[in-house]
Amino acid sequence: MQKTWALNDAKTQFSEVIERAQQEPQLVTKHGKNAAVVLSYEAYQKLIPTDNAWDALRPEHPVLEEEESPFERTRTIERPVNFDD
Repeated sequence: MQKTWALNDAKTQFSEVIERAQQEPQLVTKHGKNAAVVLSYEAYQKLIPTDNAWDALRPEHPVLEEEESPFERTRTIERPVNFDD
């Protein structure tokens, strides 16, 4: 179960906060309001995007060149729009 720490307690017992954060995130409050979360470096790494996150998706969703696209694109600047439907 996640432990909640008052800021002053977290300051005086910081080593314990860090130790417990290895198991689960630790909530720190300031004046009774949620202020921060201390979590393990491993948990943090899972939250931040990696540089190659986009590259990981590319094989699944390749970028098609315009001539490869199955959709026809009109090059006109203005097109009539029917709002009656």
